[in-house]
Amino acid sequence: MRLLVCLLFFVSGVQNGWTQESIMEFEIHEGERANIQIQDIQVLVERESNKERQLLMKLISGMENIEVMDINKDGFQDIVLHLKWTKEYNQTHVFIYNQHTAEYEPLNTQGYPLLTKEPYLNGRLTSVHTNDNGWSEFSFNSDKEIYKSLEVRSFNFPYWLIGEIYFYKEYNVQGEVIDSYFLSGRYEVVNLHAQVDVSKVDLYKEPSYFGKTKGYLIFDDEFRIIDVQDGRWIKISYDSETHGEIQAWINLAELWVDKHSLDTSIVDTRNGKVNISFLYPYHSDMFYFTIGVNNMSAYPFVLKQGRILILLENREGKRILYDLYSAMPLDLPPKSLRDTYGQNEEGNWYVPGALLDDNRVEWDEQLQKFLIFDNIDFVDTYPEFIPTTIPEGQYNMYVVMVNSSYPSEPIISNVQEVRIPLPKTPIEYIEETN
Repeated sequence: MRLLVCLLFFVSGVQNGWTQESIMEFEIHEGERANIQIQDIQVLVERESNKERQLLMKLISGMENIEVMDINKDGFQDIVLHLKWTKEYNQTHVFIYNQHTAEYEPLNTQGYPLLTKEPYLNGRLTSVHTNDNGWSEFSFNSDKEIYKSLEVRSFNFPYWLIGEIYFYKEYNVQGEVIDSYFLSGRYEVVNLHAQVDVSKVDLYKEPSYFGKTKGYLIFDDEFRIIDVQDGRWIKISYDSETHGEIQAWINLAELWVDKHSLDTSIVDTRNGKVNISFLYPYHSDMFYFTIGVNNMSAYPFVLKQGRILILLENREGKRILYDLYSAMPLDLPPKSLRDTYGQNEEGNWYVPGALLDDNRVEWDEQLQKFLIFDNIDFVDTYPEFIPTTIPEGQYNMYVVMVNSSYPSEPIISNVQEVRIPLPKTPIEYIEETN
């Protein structure tokens, strides 16, 4: 077995605009040495034989560290740069050595953002899913091009029903699923069973809001999970007394709360309780998603883990509930009404106990999705605001917050009227400058 040699170079204090030079020396292959230099915001590599410098990239954020390794197993050392991207994640750039041109070429990631939580790659091409607990891994095909070989997701299932379970899917070079399984820790769960913990859950013939059937499960009904899709849907198998084994899809959000019994008629954002304010979303032909949490009770409000759901209700009273994203941890002291809402010479003002979101919802033409856009991260990590499988029409929209650690009463926002599809405001990417 061939030993993988990896040089790891930690860069401390590398920030945008620094002017000193840093050099890391390494051997591309036997008899051919090179060094990596950082000058101002440029990362360069210089081969010892000809002293010519090649620009790898310009830094758009602070450098975390540099790795040198033969990542595609062709006998030549490649270069991996890790940039600090957000508080939690690093952005990884890979440069593959081309022995025919004697230059480093950026790895074509085929649209997959290489994001890591760890400060180094360690020989694995990985991208974490920033919207849920999971990651993808990539391998090289015979043409030295990458493909997704593994996807791991922790689907958004009520924790008290099955604990922390990860769903693994392995892919071949053609993108076909060759194996799938559930793991709890390091152990495979052969038969993953769960029970319905709400009064009623609808069944769907496919993972789509168009696919609702007349069937449903009720409280305490047991089922087996056999597949997961997009973190929002699970395929289940259950035993029917009249029809034997039946397979169907369940919308995961409906396992958190019973959409049929949610009472939206008593929502009052100034009611002396913990509540969610959903601000008017339409401004200058654009849709803004702005929500805040207020604690107007007499006691502190603590939420360690939670989820934000969206409830839609059309003119006929039919409801759609879907999962949006995980809620930030909250620790809110009581706050008075006059410190939350007010008016001055500039107009009405609102200061929530915690602002959960305040971003535009924009249309990505390439992905064909409405995304909550903030322009500070990879587009692949932006949450999808409205699933494209929701029927067009006029809806009442509510924001619902649930505790994902243990069963509790959901918190429902005030209503806003929306028209689906939303305005297709195209995403305008703003390039960062140094």
